[in-house]
Amino acid sequence: MELNRRDDEEKKSPEGKLQASIHKQTVMNLRPLLNSLENHSCNNDIRHHLTNICRLLIIERNYILANNAYMTMAIGNAPWPVGVTRYPSTPRFCESLRIKYRSRTQR
Repeated sequence: MELNRRDDEEKKSPEGKLQASIHKQTVMNLRPLLNSLENHSCNNDIRHHLTNICRLLIIERNYILANNAYMTMAIGNAPWPVGVTRYPSTPRFCESLRIKYRSRTQR
């Protein structure tokens, strides 16, 4: 791991601490996905999207299409414009999502 190969001065610098915290947060956020893949309990649509992304990255090396596939997996084909923050129905919709997705693995 490249983070462990750094010297102590670089590790203690603000940039080094930022890199370490980003790595820690990434590992923490990926843990539920990796656990569900290891336990064979991953949702089929997520598995399908991940397979498509890996195929595009590894076999075809088409990074633009892989990014588009990731965005489709993450937000779907949402009809609303990105960046719009206020709609009249937004508070009710967000409230129902908060109740529906209480655990971190469902978010």
